[in-house]
Amino acid sequence: MRKSDFINVVSIITLSVSMVFCCSASLAEEGKEEFLPSWNDGPAKTAILDHIMGVTSSDSDTFLEKEKRIAVFRDNGTLIAEDPEIQKVFLTRSLRRLAKKKPELLNKEPYKSVEEKGIGYMDGLDSGMLEKMGGIVREEAGEEFYKELVSDFLNTAKHPYFDVLYKDLVYQPMKELISYLRAMEFSIYVVSSGDIAFVKNVSDVLYGIAPERIIGFEELRAGSVKRPILAGGRMDQGQDVDMLLYCQEAGPLTLQMMVKHDDKERELVYGQNDLKSIDAARNNKWLQVSMKDDWGKIFPVKLKEKTPGKGPEPVKDEGVEEVEVDASEEGPAAPQIGITRPLEDKGPTKIDVVFFIIDIDEIDTVTQSFAANIFTAFRWWDPRLAHGGKGTLMYNLNDIWYPRILLMNRQRLWKSFPRVAEVNSSGEVIYRQRSWGYFSQPLNLRDFPFDKQTLNFTFVTPGYSPQEVQLMKLETKGFGMSENFSVPDWDVIGWDYTTKAFSPNEGQELGTITFSLNLKRHSEHYVYKVVIPLIFIVFMSWIVFWIDPKEIGTNIAAATTSFLTLIAYRFAIGTFLPKIPYFTRLDAFVFWSTILVFSSLVQSILMSNLVYKGKGDMARKIEAKSRFIYPVIFVAIIVLTLFV
Repeated sequence: MRKSDFINVVSIITLSVSMVFCCSASLAEEGKEEFLPSWNDGPAKTAILDHIMGVTSSDSDTFLEKEKRIAVFRDNGTLIAEDPEIQKVFLTRSLRRLAKKKPELLNKEPYKSVEEKGIGYMDGLDSGMLEKMGGIVREEAGEEFYKELVSDFLNTAKHPYFDVLYKDLVYQPMKELISYLRAMEFSIYVVSSGDIAFVKNVSDVLYGIAPERIIGFEELRAGSVKRPILAGGRMDQGQDVDMLLYCQEAGPLTLQMMVKHDDKERELVYGQNDLKSIDAARNNKWLQVSMKDDWGKIFPVKLKEKTPGKGPEPVKDEGVEEVEVDASEEGPAAPQIGITRPLEDKGPTKIDVVFFIIDIDEIDTVTQSFAANIFTAFRWWDPRLAHGGKGTLMYNLNDIWYPRILLMNRQRLWKSFPRVAEVNSSGEVIYRQRSWGYFSQPLNLRDFPFDKQTLNFTFVTPGYSPQEVQLMKLETKGFGMSENFSVPDWDVIGWDYTTKAFSPNEGQELGTITFSLNLKRHSEHYVYKVVIPLIFIVFMSWIVFWIDPKEIGTNIAAATTSFLTLIAYRFAIGTFLPKIPYFTRLDAFVFWSTILVFSSLVQSILMSNLVYKGKGDMARKIEAKSRFIYPVIFVAIIVLTLFV
C-alpha cells in the first residue's frame, strides 16, 4: 500500500466513523479473501468462515454472546508438527543436558535410558509417564535453569525432518485461524497431554495463547471451561475423537474439524488408516481439513526443497542434540510474541501516527480531567511479515511485534475494535483503534472562567527510547477532529503536536508524541450564574448607606442579611469551582466582594455607635461619602479581578 493510498483510507475513516474498520459480519462477507489467506478457497474455508460469522453477527439467527464463544484445539498435529512431538524432544534434550551437568545422574533412571535410547525411550511412554518425566526435569533443574532450558530449546532446537526450529513449525493456517477467532472475541484454549507444564511455558511464543489457557482433556471434560462451540483435532489413532464428541454435545451451533496429514511433499503423511477418526468424522459430519487440498501454505518459513514425490526420511535421534543456529539461515521470521523490533540494526523503527478526535464529551474543571472519544492508527514496516499474497493478512497484536504504544495521561480507557493489525504484501503493518475514556489533565486556571486550555493526548512507547522507536505524525491528515464537540462551553482555537522525549527516571527516555488541542472557554455561563448574582448581593449591602443612621436595627438587619446571603451563595457555587491552591479570577472576585459586603456590616455597626454617642451628623456625613466610594471600590474590584 502506497503512502498516498493509506492517507486516503485514513481520510475516509475520519470523515465517517461509522465506516471505520471493524470485524463485523458485513465486512467479512464482502471480503472473505482477506481472512485466512493461507487457506485455499473451498468447502473447508467456507465452512469455517460461515460458522464464525454465524455466531458473531448480531443480526444472525445463530448469534451467540461472546461469553459462549469458546474454541479449543489439540496442540500436537493440529497446531504444530508432531513427529517427533515437541515435548518429547525437549524432555530428551533436557535430561541429557542435566546429565552433562551432573555425570553421576547417568547411573540412575531415567537418565541412563535416555542416554542410551534417546527419543526412542520417550516414544514408549504414555502421557502419565511423560508428565512424570517433566516433573523430574523441573525438580532437578530448578526454576532458573529450567527457564534457560526452555529458552535455549526454542531458540536452537531444530526438527530432524524439516531442518528448521521447532517454533517455526506451527501451522500457518492455524495461526491465522487463532488470530481471526481472537479478533472475533472467541476465548481460545489448547488441549494437551503429557508434560503440560512445558506446553504452558512455550504457549505464548508458539501460539500466542496464555499459559492458563492450556488444559488437559480431563480438565475440559470436568467443566472448568464452558463447552466449546468450535473444536479442532487431527487424525491419528483416534486420539482426538473423544474430545470432538464432547464438544459436539454443546448443541447444533458447533463445528468440529479434523486435520488430515495427507501432504507428503510438504509435511508428514500419517493417520490414513485411522478408521476410528475416519468413521467418527463421517458419521458425525465433522469437517475434514486436508493439508494437501485446503492449505495453500503449511509453515510460516520456507523449508529446504525435497526430491519431488519423495517423503521425509525416518526420524533420526540427532534432532535432540544441541544445534547452533545461524539466524541468517532461518528464512522469514514467523509472527511471534517477544520477537525483536524490525530492522533494529538499521536504526530506529519509525511509527507513523494518525490521531482523530471524534468527540470531547466532558471537561471537568473541578477534577481537572476530561472524557474523549478518539480514533488512532499506527503504521510501521516489518519486512519479516512480507508475503506474496494479494490483499492483507490479519494478525492479532499478540502474534507480531508492535510498539505497545500507551496513552500516558489516560485514567480509564475502553477500546472498541479488536487488537488486530493488517499486513500488506510488502510488510507494511497498520493497527487501528477507536477508544473512549477519561484522561487526566493539569489545567492552568488562573484566568478561570475566562481561560484557555490545552488538552494533551500523550503517546509513549514503554521500553523503547527515541533511538529505538520514533513516533511521528503522518505528513498530511495525521491529525483531525469533528466539527462539533459535545461540550458547548468550549471553542477550538487550534492544535499542535510535539515529539519531545519523556523521561520517567533520570537517565531514561521514552519515545513520545503529544497531540495538543487548544480550547477557549465560553464564560457566559459563569457570568450569568456566578458574577451577576454576586453583583446583586453586593449592591444589596450598599442599601445600608441610604438608610438613616438613626434606624440602627434596620441598618444592622440589612447588612447582616446581605452577608448571610453571600455566605449561602458561596456554599452554592462551591461545588463547581475548582479546588486549587491558588486564586482564579473568579475566586478573587468572590473574595474581594465578600470583604466589601462584610465592610458594610462593620460600617453599619460603627455608624450605630456614633448615633448612640450623639454624633449623628458625623455618621450621616460618613454615609453620604460611602454612597459613592462603595460602588467605586466595587467597580475597581470587577475590573481588576475579571478583566486585568
